[in-house]
Amino acid sequence: MKILVWNCQGLGNPGTVQYLKQIVASKCLSVVFLCDTRLDKRKAEDVRRRVNMAGNLVVERNDEGLGLMLLWSEDTQVSLLSFSKAHIDVEISKNDVCFRFTGMYGTCHRSNKREDWDLLDMLKTKSDLPWLVGGDLNDILDLSEKEGGRRKPRVEMEEFKDALLRNGLWDLKPDIGWFTWHSGTNAANLVKERLDRFVASIAWIQHYGRGQVHSIHSPWSNHHYLILDTEPNTGRGRRHMDQFRFENCWADEDACLETVKDCWSNTSSSTLHKLKDIGDNFMGGKNIKGTMQ
Repeated sequence: MKILVWNCQGLGNPGTVQYLKQIVASKCLSVVFLCDTRLDKRKAEDVRRRVNMAGNLVVERNDEGLGLMLLWSEDTQVSLLSFSKAHIDVEISKNDVCFRFTGMYGTCHRSNKREDWDLLDMLKTKSDLPWLVGGDLNDILDLSEKEGGRRKPRVEMEEFKDALLRNGLWDLKPDIGWFTWHSGTNAANLVKERLDRFVASIAWIQHYGRGQVHSIHSPWSNHHYLILDTEPNTGRGRRHMDQFRFENCWADEDACLETVKDCWSNTSSSTLHKLKDIGDNFMGGKNIKGTMQ
């Protein structure tokens, strides 16, 4: 299954819609989440027909000119769980596989950023399914995700990290591309940031351990679009992952939290390697003996 997320910055231009149609056809996409569509339901339905997708869910534009849309293919089943001006939360089923997907559009206003993290906190309580979140989260996790412009305050990056950690969501770094947004047209004022991303629960990653993320430039928006290929992991690495299961009761232990933080802070490791380190620590009792025995 392939899932696309994109801040398209408006779908009123026929060229943008034609470009999206070409992506859908060439990439064989199952699910498409679009934010900042600036469409009402009637125009969104016209876009659905033009890009040849079977179904859609629409959050109409508001006074700020935003709007969200989720599209899916004929062989994909989608059930709506909840929505708001900032998210669409659904259950996705295909080929006997079922998981939860939340398409999210984070605010760019720092004074309202707490609303994004409160939304994740609320959504976390609504389902036990393996959970994938994707979209323009409008924030960065560390300074490697920004180039140019003012230095990002560390406290803001820590708030983002804490929101992901307490909700059991892990960053899925792209295999191709890095920065997903740019501002400016020359070297003097060019700013690049990694604002768009996928994050997922451990349960989701255990099933789709070799999912690949590509960050791809678009001529129709200053945001890249991201494509996640959820081809399930196979082979020896998958069998190792199946041996480890995280128990919910561990989340209340301070030692458990520190172990996860230590493993995940290794920025040179891939998501799979980080999960392997966490599993090795928990299964071996390293740093947590006496707490979990």
